[in-house]
Amino acid sequence: SESWARCVTDTPALRPLPRGMLRPMVLHLRRAAASASLLLLPVHRVAAGSAASCSAVHAHARHCSSVSVPVPPIAGHIPYTLVSSEPISPDSKLLRFALPSVLPTLGMPLPSCLKVKYAPAGGSTLDKSYSPVSLPNQTEYVELLVKGYPSRSPDHHGNHGAAGGLGHFLVNLQVGETADMEIKAARIIHGDLWRSGRWRELGLLCGGTGIAPMLQMVRTLLSDPDDGTRLSLVLANRHLEDILMKDELDKWALSHPDRFRVRYVLSSPPDSWQGGVGWVDVADVKAGLPAPGDSTLIMVCGTDGFLDTVSGPTVRGPPLAGKKQGPKLQGPLTGVLQSAGYKEEMVYKF
Repeated sequence: SESWARCVTDTPALRPLPRGMLRPMVLHLRRAAASASLLLLPVHRVAAGSAASCSAVHAHARHCSSVSVPVPPIAGHIPYTLVSSEPISPDSKLLRFALPSVLPTLGMPLPSCLKVKYAPAGGSTLDKSYSPVSLPNQTEYVELLVKGYPSRSPDHHGNHGAAGGLGHFLVNLQVGETADMEIKAARIIHGDLWRSGRWRELGLLCGGTGIAPMLQMVRTLLSDPDDGTRLSLVLANRHLEDILMKDELDKWALSHPDRFRVRYVLSSPPDSWQGGVGWVDVADVKAGLPAPGDSTLIMVCGTDGFLDTVSGPTVRGPPLAGKKQGPKLQGPLTGVLQSAGYKEEMVYKF
């Protein structure tokens, strides 16, 4: 019952998680469990071909592999208390939530993810995944970068009550109020967990709040003196004031010129703008991201429309037993990145 199948796209000869990486993760979880008086949850092994969905999923999900996956240190949604709320743009905030007392850290490898659940009065229950921008091993708190959308009208086809969607709920929380969150399973990237040195070049291509998981990647890798991964970011927005965390990004580029560079693309730029203009295209990719190669990975995050343009969408496989929807799969690579010469194994879509 602890085996489940995860399929990946076009990945040759995948190997299990190296012992040298697994042991520190297990020790970390044991320490977290001991300090919180919790039992250590087992590390699940993804069994090759252990579910029928491996043969039935999307045609591009051709390989299943065996990899040890650390499970979240605590299961289910629990309340996280808001301790600070900082405006970042006209409609976005950096929200800091205190970690529950049972969690010394989130206890999950890079890049981590939380699912927020909210049941508005008079509406259906909402849930949405958010990527923390704080470090995975951050103690005491976790930070989310959230955009708040206006309340929806009563006749909106996706209306969930007067409070609007999840982003609107989160950015309007007051200090001391709580949001129910669940730590999601560790993210598998082309058949394995993220590990330092797996790729020499990491390109980050995102739009709007798609910057969130990229911020965690950049913060974590630049803070590690033993990691030499070179990072390149192309960030697309509409207006200059929409660029989230721009001051921090610019400081990193100045303080780590040999490891981090950033290119901004605006569809409605000011007259004095010197960066990219319009929608992200092949010229932006070639100017701002590492060239295609076996030691390069491009991570993509943004709206569905953004992914349609730059990489093609993710897809869903057939639902597993007891699930409403199937596992998220990478799907074929199309769009700008394909035109720029990248292959599917060089691209990962959040």
